[in-house]
Amino acid sequence: MQPLLAHLDELQKAEAAYARGADPVRAAHMLPNVADGAYDMARRALWYADRQMAGCGA
Repeated sequence: MQPLLAHLDELQKAEAAYARGADPVRAAHMLPNVADGAYDMARRALWYADRQMAGCGA
């Protein structure tokens, strides 16, 4: 679960930067890419953890 938490933390940092009013260039170009990547990687980490945990109960 550590990779999932790391990606969620990165996503929260991007959202906090939006909330604080990041400079226009960063808000328009960098933050969307960071947020998309962090969201995608968090979903992948969750999917991987779910697959790994599925074998634990058997």
